[in-house]
Amino acid sequence: MKVFLALIIVFLLSTLNLLLMDFLLGFSFYDSFLHLLNPFWVMSNAEYIMLAGLFLIVIGQQIFMIIKKKRNDTVLTSFFLHIVPNEGDNQHKQRNHNQKRNMKVF
Repeated sequence: MKVFLALIIVFLLSTLNLLLMDFLLGFSFYDSFLHLLNPFWVMSNAEYIMLAGLFLIVIGQQIFMIIKKKRNDTVLTSFFLHIVPNEGDNQHKQRNHNQKRNMKVF
């Protein structure tokens, strides 16, 4: 019940704040009420462009992250498949032993 009461109080205060801002800008009560019902009616063309840009950035970021994750998963999978030898691969063990023996320590 306390949460519901807090929700109602915050809603009323925010609504009154929006009405007060419209009154201070010189709108009538009817226009202010219409702005509360649908704020997109008072947006200018520049604000629509900014809104579209915001949506493109948010959606584009998600698409980029999905592509990047798929690319990294593919690279890591092929990387691990390339370097992990079979357990019974004696040639790999011999090659690894020869590489360790030929390493120079400075």
